[in-house]
Amino acid sequence: MAGGITTRPRSTVGSPPPSPLSASPSMMAMLREPDMAPPGGDAIAPAPTRHDLTLCTICRTHPRLASLSRCATCIQKAADADRQARANAEAKVKASRQANGPAATKRCGVCKVEKPLDEFRPHHRAKDGKRKSCRDCVRAGRALCKPMRPEQAAVQKLAASKPARRAKNNQAVAAWASRNPLAARARQMLMRAKRRGAIAPPETCQVADCNSALLIAHHPDYAQPLMVLFTCRRHHRLLHNGVALRLKAGVPSGLKRIPKPETAVAA
Repeated sequence: MAGGITTRPRSTVGSPPPSPLSASPSMMAMLREPDMAPPGGDAIAPAPTRHDLTLCTICRTHPRLASLSRCATCIQKAADADRQARANAEAKVKASRQANGPAATKRCGVCKVEKPLDEFRPHHRAKDGKRKSCRDCVRAGRALCKPMRPEQAAVQKLAASKPARRAKNNQAVAAWASRNPLAARARQMLMRAKRRGAIAPPETCQVADCNSALLIAHHPDYAQPLMVLFTCRRHHRLLHNGVALRLKAGVPSGLKRIPKPETAVAA
């Protein structure tokens, strides 16, 4: 206090922040230093700026591939690493199976019962060569297949239209006709009757509570080729497995019979 006047310290509330120009020389040197690498690691690539947004986000050296965020080299490296990881996992599982030996039993995916491998039909696409459903569940109709998606149906139709596939199918049909001459003759007569318009198949499956439009003709007696029951593929398989099916109203129940070789005589 001088001359009776009290001097108070100047308040800093609301004052603007210090200018960057007032920073110490050591701080300015740290800001100018490039990105430092971690101990024992590679150098960290600098963050992309607004001028290099077209570069790969991984290596930040090569340009991005089309609208992706990575370049072709980094994408190929990631794919190779993923493929190698899958190969290692498969080799590990295969080694463990060989060490433990082949399994003598298998658990059914439908009834959840552990059964011998003889109770499962062979399947060429399964890892153990057997179906996931036991024979009893297949015969009883409990092993249902998932409905085919339109994309899967289109792929299957395209594959079946190839010349090699058609030739192989023709050979299989000829071999089946040589083993089952009565059934082949009844099938031919039914196809001719359908072309003439003598018989018109229904729009849906003739089994109750089924609206499938993909039909198969079932002959209860090959001596009467025009007396058929039109069912879907699933119900036709269940019918031959001995499952009792309930037909729609107006459909004769005699059409559910299974033709026996001793009763199938040529017409």
